[in-house]
Amino acid sequence: MPAPTFVQEAETVWNSSTTPKTTASFSVVANDVLVAFSIAETNDEALSVAGGSLTWTERQQVNVLDYTRVYIWTAVVDADKSMTVAFTNVPAGDNFFGGNVLTFRSSDGVGASAKTNVADGAPTLDLTTTQANSAIIVANGDWNAADGA
Repeated sequence: MPAPTFVQEAETVWNSSTTPKTTASFSVVANDVLVAFSIAETNDEALSVAGGSLTWTERQQVNVLDYTRVYIWTAVVDADKSMTVAFTNVPAGDNFFGGNVLTFRSSDGVGASAKTNVADGAPTLDLTTTQANSAIIVANGDWNAADGA
């Protein structure tokens, strides 16, 4: 199978705790594979995704005490459409979060998934793909939110 083609990215803002956060509208075609991820500033909130009347499957969640929370979901598009995706933070709190959706076309589906977490330094992770020409998606939560002053 040839490599999947990256088509587009749809992203929310990341600058507040307002929930839900919704992407701008974007167009997809039947059988596109969507990869969504959301990252929250702290680990005390659950994140969820919805949009496009699609079934979203959670692939990974990294939730370690006193660190950020990261979720990754996938969905396969059922029909050509324009859609938005909303990310919700529960309970709504004072922690910043946001979300991102990547669209891939001519994908053979979703295979391997892995995660890691470290308290200090750069994380490392071994990942064996399930077939040649795989796309690899990485979501990294290393959030020390500040106002920049």
